[in-house]
Amino acid sequence: MGVSSLWSGRVRPRNFGLFAAAALFAASAACSSSSGSAPFAANSTEYTAPDGATGALESPGTCGGAVGGPVAGPPDDHCIAADGGRVVQPTTKAACTATSAPGSDDGGAGAGAGGGAADAGDVGNCGDPSYGPAMWNGSGSDDDCKYDVSWTSTPICIGQPVYFTVIATRRADGAPVTAANARPDVVLACDHPIPNSPAQRDPSPEVTGGTYVVGPIVFDESGKWVVRFHFDENCLDQSPQSPHGHAAFWVQVP
Repeated sequence: MGVSSLWSGRVRPRNFGLFAAAALFAASAACSSSSGSAPFAANSTEYTAPDGATGALESPGTCGGAVGGPVAGPPDDHCIAADGGRVVQPTTKAACTATSAPGSDDGGAGAGAGGGAADAGDVGNCGDPSYGPAMWNGSGSDDDCKYDVSWTSTPICIGQPVYFTVIATRRADGAPVTAANARPDVVLACDHPIPNSPAQRDPSPEVTGGTYVVGPIVFDESGKWVVRFHFDENCLDQSPQSPHGHAAFWVQVP
């Protein structure tokens, strides 16, 4: 699912190139859009995924001027109930192939919680009520209150490859969301997707349990973009317990 169909014609990469070696990453830290660090040892030339596969590192883009990042705003509260309790939607792998009963409506566990209507105004879902509003800052819960999601990135500016480090945990028990292949869905003003499809990075490498490196993403215009991360996208998203989830964030590109 997604506003822009960026994942058609998916191709498995020859390698899963990611960040530069830590020395290169540190050299660009002065213009980094996040306080996070590369998930690799100093002077590393490759990473090892949980399944033992290895891939070469690539250098992220460098920014000579202004650097973008998460758009500051109110903390996400759409998975906080009116009484202050936590809204939690458990998931099961068995629900990956389950379909909803005729006439049922999987509006998500977060429907009606703090955060407002999913399709009210310019909230980053382009009028699609199956998505919740894009979130401010660099962390929040997915649309259906299944997962807590946070992200950091390499420097964000026009025309440079950007890599996102995305961490997802289950709200039900705090466990990492593993083997979920975080996939990006990136659009500006609802009608302008990124010019490069990140299909060559499919699947997104899981560098540790529940931590994914997503990219490269190349932004070609300034503005407030929506970057949506999908988890277990190959699962049907009809049962409330489906592990398929999606979380969108506002990202400013200078």
